[in-house]
Amino acid sequence: MAGQADNYSGWLIAQASADRMAEIAKAAKKNKAVSAGVDIACAWAAGEINSTEQFHSFVVDATVGMAYNDACAFRAATEQLADRLTKMQTEGTSKDKAAAALFCYGYSVVQME
Repeated sequence: MAGQADNYSGWLIAQASADRMAEIAKAAKKNKAVSAGVDIACAWAAGEINSTEQFHSFVVDATVGMAYNDACAFRAATEQLADRLTKMQTEGTSKDKAAAALFCYGYSVVQME
């Protein structure tokens, strides 16, 4: 029975979704700004960043060398993602909480090729 479970057609949908998420994460990791923003937002949502001052410090550090408009866009996008992930984890349904956790975990473990 266990040997047949690997071939069960229902797994194809889940595997295709996981593969698609991995490809999206790989593409995002190729962009250093996007990668830094996701890392910061996930760290905030996980409680690894303990204060807004520390959050803003990470954001400022990540924007070094960016043009002003790019830095402003980066800050806004990172804050928006961090807020969304935090709300999903604190106010969301169990599916929202799982999605936020899987998003950050999946992003963190995807390897660049």
